[in-house]
Amino acid sequence: TEGIDFTKTFEQMGTINFPISYVYRAVFSWGIIFFGFCMGILFSALAAIPPALRASKMEPTEALREL
Repeated sequence: TEGIDFTKTFEQMGTINFPISYVYRAVFSWGIIFFGFCMGILFSALAAIPPALRASKMEPTEALREL
């Protein structure tokens, strides 16, 4: 499996007084990917609400002038 190799970084830091792994591997499951996708959709929708509410109170010509 692939991972992020921090060997060079830790060598430059010098001596480390605690055990540490030089390679970190990420573990992904379909549940984590699905959760991240859903959170992205949710936050995008929430961020779109205030401008949509403001635009709904304007005349179309006025809204186009502000572009």
